[in-house]
Amino acid sequence: MMKPSATVITFGPFRLVADKRELWKDEVLLKVRAMPLLVLAYLAQHPERVIPVEELRKAVWGGTRVGSGAIRGCVREIRQALGDEATAPHYIETVGRQGYCFVGYRFNTPLAPTPPVLSSKTEGQERQRTTHFVGREQQLAQLQQWLARAQQGQRQVVLVNGEPGIGKTTLIQQFVQSVAQPPSTPDLWVGHGQCVESYGPGEPYLPLLEALGRLGRELGTGKLTAVLHQHAPTWLAQLPALVVTAARGELHRQVAGATQERMLRELCDALEVLTATQPLLLVLEDLQWSDTATLAWLAAVARRPDPARLFVIGVYRPIDVVAHTHPLRGLVQELRTHGLCREVRLELLSVDEVREYVRQRFAGSTTANELGLRLHQRTDGNPLFLTASVEVLIQQGVVRKDGDRWVVHGDLTALDEMVPEDLQHLITKQLEALSAEDQQMLEVASVNGVSFTTTEVAAGCHQEMDTIEPRCEQLARRGQFIAEEGLTEWPDGTLTMRYHFLHALYRQVVYARLGGGQKVRLHRLLGERREAGYRERVREIAGELAVHFEQGRDYGRAVRYRQVATEQALRRSGQREAIMHCEQGLALLSHLPATPDRNRQELALRLPLAAAQFAVLGITTDAMEQNLDQARTLCREVGETVDLIPVVIGLARFHLRRAERTAIEELAAQERRLLERVDDPALALQLSLHLGSIELCRGALSDAQEHFDQALTLFDAEQHRWLFLSYTGDPMAVALVNSSWSAWLSGRPDRASSYIARSLARAEEMSHPLTLVYTLSQAAMTKLFLREPAEAERLVQRGMSLAREHGFPLYSVQGAIVQSCVMLQRGELQEGLTAIAEALSAYRVTDAQLLLPFFLASLAEGYLQVGSIPEGLQVVEEALQLTATNLDVFWEADLYRLKGELTLSQSRVHRLESRVKKRPKSKVQSSKPKVPSPQYPASNTQAEAEACFHKAIEVARQHGAKSLELRAVMSLSRLWQQQGKNAAARQMLAEIYGWFTEGFDTKDLQEAKTLLEEFGG
Repeated sequence: MMKPSATVITFGPFRLVADKRELWKDEVLLKVRAMPLLVLAYLAQHPERVIPVEELRKAVWGGTRVGSGAIRGCVREIRQALGDEATAPHYIETVGRQGYCFVGYRFNTPLAPTPPVLSSKTEGQERQRTTHFVGREQQLAQLQQWLARAQQGQRQVVLVNGEPGIGKTTLIQQFVQSVAQPPSTPDLWVGHGQCVESYGPGEPYLPLLEALGRLGRELGTGKLTAVLHQHAPTWLAQLPALVVTAARGELHRQVAGATQERMLRELCDALEVLTATQPLLLVLEDLQWSDTATLAWLAAVARRPDPARLFVIGVYRPIDVVAHTHPLRGLVQELRTHGLCREVRLELLSVDEVREYVRQRFAGSTTANELGLRLHQRTDGNPLFLTASVEVLIQQGVVRKDGDRWVVHGDLTALDEMVPEDLQHLITKQLEALSAEDQQMLEVASVNGVSFTTTEVAAGCHQEMDTIEPRCEQLARRGQFIAEEGLTEWPDGTLTMRYHFLHALYRQVVYARLGGGQKVRLHRLLGERREAGYRERVREIAGELAVHFEQGRDYGRAVRYRQVATEQALRRSGQREAIMHCEQGLALLSHLPATPDRNRQELALRLPLAAAQFAVLGITTDAMEQNLDQARTLCREVGETVDLIPVVIGLARFHLRRAERTAIEELAAQERRLLERVDDPALALQLSLHLGSIELCRGALSDAQEHFDQALTLFDAEQHRWLFLSYTGDPMAVALVNSSWSAWLSGRPDRASSYIARSLARAEEMSHPLTLVYTLSQAAMTKLFLREPAEAERLVQRGMSLAREHGFPLYSVQGAIVQSCVMLQRGELQEGLTAIAEALSAYRVTDAQLLLPFFLASLAEGYLQVGSIPEGLQVVEEALQLTATNLDVFWEADLYRLKGELTLSQSRVHRLESRVKKRPKSKVQSSKPKVPSPQYPASNTQAEAEACFHKAIEVARQHGAKSLELRAVMSLSRLWQQQGKNAAARQMLAEIYGWFTEGFDTKDLQEAKTLLEEFGG
């Protein structure tokens, strides 16, 4: 026997490492949470002495108020870990009402766990321990078979569904109990997450974070935390309880820019690493209330083909999914169609199954068959209704225990009158049978939802926890209304017991009993208590607090927490949740008086709303314009220049997508004035970046590159790590990929390729979906400029896939156009022309005009290649008209070049037709009717084409677009070559070719070199 020391305490087969908060049994680390271990350490350091509850409270929790029920919960967890029993203790003895005594040093040899003793329990406690499991044996066996497959590395996703009260939770509990205890699967980890019903959008990944948090607390700072730190730091950053305080700052810096895509990938990777040696069962309850991010993760897990010892069970009610058109409906259909999940649908119990339940419940009863039949007729075999009805029969004395047998008193036909028709009435009847104090306690608990803590209930009842905790414990022991979940610790150190209603229907019925005024008062009170308990970590529960204060009519705080919840959602790339939080917050503002503070609150919601709208809806939506216009009005009213900058940028981006010259020039002038006055590098960075985009579209390439270079100079990876939440994405990736455009147009092809590589590397590093989609789209365009269709296709296909996955419709449409341009460059002319015509039609529907001249130029090039000259000329004229009225003129020079090429082709066609007419007609030909054709003098047509080429060269030089100038010069040189002006052609081409210092392996420069060689230079 070893006496306890300051850090290591050894007793029996156990070793407690106090400073690390670890409890070992031989070489096995046991799953015990931190607070129970502190209680064990204090008791073990004072052996053979009765420690009063008050002393234990002060020693472990200091000044924090902790109820005796929480202390009992700690002791209960310790006993479970040690295999100890209160009735026959080997380690911790309960000494009446005095306190607890550690007796573990009396034993020098390991002791086997003592089996539970039921003889001294009350009849209600015995009922709580006894499980009557009928009618679900086949489903239980099937789950066990699927778990066996998961243990072999075949990941399993199972969806358990059924109507309310059908027994879904009971089946899962029975399954977990059957597999989570040795010797069945001794190494199995079980995680449990609960989706929570709310009045607004759920917090992204809430049930998954809850499941991981519980696992981490149970397992301690062991394997799970280590795996998350290495493979899923974005998830570990969301679980501060698993990270020591000193390491949190560095972790948050490491995960700056966390996105839904990154979080999905990291958790999938982490679970595969974790389950390589350790099977994991993950249960997600009530998916009908799930947030969209959790469903995206579930879909990703189901689609992954890689082996994993992972078993995910999702539980949901189909009626709620259908009635509320929840996105889970589409996910279930998709997984079912592709065979990516297995399903277990629970049906009502049959008559024989109800009879079996009655036989087990009322052992020795001679009327079990008849009573079972009556109960089936009254309940239709709904398990919840069945068990509740049985409890009513016992409470009313209809079924009583006579010695060792159960007997029915009276005629069974009386059951029709004694058991209410409706389950709600039945629950109400059970509730009214409780004391007034217990009814009040449950009513307060129902305000918090299906799950609640005794701390919250005590606050709502204005009573001490020592009063509330015994009542909750008694109800749970009797199996009435609630069940115990265990201990939970709040960030302020409050240790409290957590309970949940046995079924959501119980909570709904109890909550409906409250009057409107009671609900308002209790929601506000519980919100304030929870707010105080979470202190600096209050943002973790911002969505819950927003609901409490909204229902409590504290609209100011409700709006504030909607703002915080929006930020949390955006950081997890939950744009749809962010939109819902913003819209809910804006709706609440109508309850507040019109003051400057309210305007600031509205502005604080409209800015992130625009960011989320851009990602999900696309920048051309009228809703975004209206939102930004209102935000600009608010900026003027409150005089906020700092907030005005992102508003102006957002509006300019909106109008730039439509290429609306007048609106953009006005906004660009405002941006330049703001840039001259702003001192904040982050704001200057955003202004420079967007002004660069405007100058690029205007064809002012030198000014554009200057702005991009300034943005890259201002960018600081540490200070600006959250700027990816702006409308476009990560500033560095955007500046680099946009620089690839200006570099190529300016005659720096190699530099353009370098910018593409750097921008894609940055976008991949950020793993921000919108940044990556934008970068891939812009890079694919640059590859089209470079005439590298294979690379352009690779980039655009990935960009379109991501755009569809994350719901970025504008980039999906634009990507389809780029893909058709790739087909034309590869020579797939007919297919490409059909595809680009369809894609352009879809693009016009979005009201987007930006890039339309370039896309039309590609279409005209296709018409030129197939000889459809009139169609090509018509398309070029439309594009030139757009450049005359819109801002988008950067491709104007090549449009004039194309017009010249089409004009020459038209001349060649006419000359060919003329020669054909002068030939002797065959008999077959002479039999055809004569169709007169117009005559075009060759010299006039060539002069018109030459004028177009000169115009192209002039515009290219005005813009500084050397690459477009090279193309125009080559077209003019070929014309002069045909006219015998070889010397002039060679000199002109040699001058522009000699200007280039890079990119000699590109197609344009290779063609220029070949043409020069034809001239002999």
